[in-house]
Amino acid sequence: MSGTGRQLSIALLDFAEGLARELGYDELFMSTAILGEHLKRRGWQEQGDVEFLNDQRGTLYVCPLTMGRSP
Repeated sequence: MSGTGRQLSIALLDFAEGLARELGYDELFMSTAILGEHLKRRGWQEQGDVEFLNDQRGTLYVCPLTMGRSP
């Protein structure tokens, strides 16, 4: 992922996590085939494998929003 792509993904994740917290959610879920290592570095946890509609395989991740981390 390029530097600009990485910055954009960080900004989008920060926004999504912050908005979910503001709305009172305890967890946020995402499935991806390409961002797994990035999500794990941010504290997201693997929950299992998924198959997308295009037959590509990916992984489901969960972010516990109550762990005191702020975006």
